[in-house]
Amino acid sequence: MKAGKADKDAIKAAVGVLLDLKKQYKDLTGQDPPPGGKAPAPAPQVTPADLLESIAKQGDAVRKLKADKAAKNAIKAEVDKLLALKKQYKDLTGQDPPPGGKAPTTSVAPASSPEKSANKLLEDIHVQGKLVRDLKSRKADKSEVGPAVEILLKLKADYKALTG
Repeated sequence: MKAGKADKDAIKAAVGVLLDLKKQYKDLTGQDPPPGGKAPAPAPQVTPADLLESIAKQGDAVRKLKADKAAKNAIKAEVDKLLALKKQYKDLTGQDPPPGGKAPTTSVAPASSPEKSANKLLEDIHVQGKLVRDLKSRKADKSEVGPAVEILLKLKADYKALTG
């Protein structure tokens, strides 16, 4: 509008509409509208499994650089990438990633199998409880203690469901 000689009232009206639209955008999104009026592209959805895979690959890359005796600044750059991935995982899940960037595996068989008796569940609860106490007494990392506690709680829930 300003390229030619437009009427001041027409310019004021157009600016008023623009400001009103910007206010509506901010009310809806809680953010100022982006420059140029184009909405930013949505961030791609990343799953914890994707992040764990990326963490594992980046960890391997760091280990390879260290084994090859690479320059310190090259190693530092790769370690920084690894730490950023780990932070992203923690922000997404609320937990530290497991060591090695791999999902934790459980050593106890699933308690949902029908042939598992209440006595077997009690025995498993006792063994898993001892493991959790040992981990806590040696002040193990949360990434080790957390999955062990989850297994224990699952066993207890299964026992309660079986016995009432």
